[in-house]
Amino acid sequence: MQDPNFLKYINTTIKLLSTHSGRDKVAKTLHYASRIWIWHLQNKGKKERADQIESFRQAIGNSRRVGRFFSLLNSIPSIY
Repeated sequence: MQDPNFLKYINTTIKLLSTHSGRDKVAKTLHYASRIWIWHLQNKGKKERADQIESFRQAIGNSRRVGRFFSLLNSIPSIY
């Protein structure tokens, strides 16, 4: 038998990720959490690992920029 709380969690996650603003919020959370993680790793002296996480952070930031650019395309029909 399925756990109803688990199914509710899955449905909420699907609803969140099905919208542009939901995906952007998840990406924003990962972006800012990685900054904290980088800071923590640098304080521990793990520069190589911090550099790897920095690459991840930059990739997330770039994907957010691209997402914002293409979200503009959704409003072109209403502008026209």
